[in-house]
Amino acid sequence: MSARHLLHLRIRTAGVDENPPEPNRAPDAIGAAGSVLLHAAIVLLAIWPFASLLSSSAAIDGSTESAKAAEAAKKDPEIMMLSPEELAATQNAKNAVPEDLGITLDDDTPHDPAFGYEVGKIVDRASLLYPFLTQRLDLEPAANSRTRGGSLLNPFDSSEPPRTPLELNERELQEIIDTAWSRRHRWEPFQPIAALATAHDPSDGKLPMLLREYVEQNGLQPYVDGATRDGRLWVQLGLAADHADFIGYITRYVRERSGTKASVELLFLLEKLAEASLDALVTLIDIDRQTQLRWTMRTHRYAYAAIATIQDHYKTQLAQMRLTKREELIEYYDRIRIMILQTVLETAPARYRATDARFLIGSIYWKRGKLADAERVWRAMKSDPDGSYGEAAARILAELRTPDGRDIPTVDPRRLDRIIEAEQGLWIVRSYERLRKFGYHFDTF
Repeated sequence: MSARHLLHLRIRTAGVDENPPEPNRAPDAIGAAGSVLLHAAIVLLAIWPFASLLSSSAAIDGSTESAKAAEAAKKDPEIMMLSPEELAATQNAKNAVPEDLGITLDDDTPHDPAFGYEVGKIVDRASLLYPFLTQRLDLEPAANSRTRGGSLLNPFDSSEPPRTPLELNERELQEIIDTAWSRRHRWEPFQPIAALATAHDPSDGKLPMLLREYVEQNGLQPYVDGATRDGRLWVQLGLAADHADFIGYITRYVRERSGTKASVELLFLLEKLAEASLDALVTLIDIDRQTQLRWTMRTHRYAYAAIATIQDHYKTQLAQMRLTKREELIEYYDRIRIMILQTVLETAPARYRATDARFLIGSIYWKRGKLADAERVWRAMKSDPDGSYGEAAARILAELRTPDGRDIPTVDPRRLDRIIEAEQGLWIVRSYERLRKFGYHFDTF
């Protein structure tokens, strides 16, 4: 769904490369340079994941109100996931802010055809690009519903037929996943999977595995700067414009089919969306548009003006929320991710993927330096060889407990570091191979 924040892996000369980022072309081959890039990514990300997000002393907008920001960061996020239309109506009524922020794109004005990024949806949803910032999360089961055969149904509606299990062989499942893959836009390619999820049993059959493979193979993708920063920014904004659609669908599904395997898989997708949303927001806030978006300025001046309005809007919004430092912003999103993963633990049938949820919660704490909290969560994990993080979880448990199940009181944090770093490196390797299958690099879009 959008992408995990990665290091800029190429060595650049000073200044801005004035060559356009060739937005509509994928590379024809991945050669030796791609291999070097891959290995650099693995080494650097293992040492310093989310490197550009870790500067705790750098204020996003230069604010010095650190005490107020720290106090605000302790408050629980207030987010309510709605459809894009409901979200726009709610925000407009509350803040009198139009969803397009009053931006005008003059389509009649000629611009360089090399600017191939679709900005219409971004502008139309300019005030809705980061819904995790302002809305209250509601994943409670829908009222007047009951569970039957793994699905929550309206007890007064006897006409709804039971959903049949989804039957797919391995080849058919992979074809669906590959068809839904996209580098730039996710919501439209996801529609066939959403239709299958709505039509079939949420626990029996292949639907849960289909949703899991979608998250693992098509979800978070690495995006790093190319010759300029323009391409990455526009692609991540386009992905952010899809987030409200995904969030609305996922939360409705989870509320209507709580306690099913498919709802658990969609909660993991929601957690990845939160991670991607943070990365896209930091990319937007970090841009120095006057020096780093010269290509956009030259090829499409209305798009450049739109970026200026969008960036200023979110800087103002973050200042109003007292999220003026990256440390507080990361912690805010971390609490959202943990809240989603806690919902997995509370609603998963028969501990389905509970170990994966605890592994991720512990990893969030560990990366934030909350080592005692991470160890506490990890010690509650159970062996789950079928989990997405089963191997890494087993290695962590081997560091925390003796073979006969007794807790090891003193743990070497460096060994746990290496396990988390190895899992990050594995994601990079898998992402590299997945991108190569479709003809892309980390820095092509």
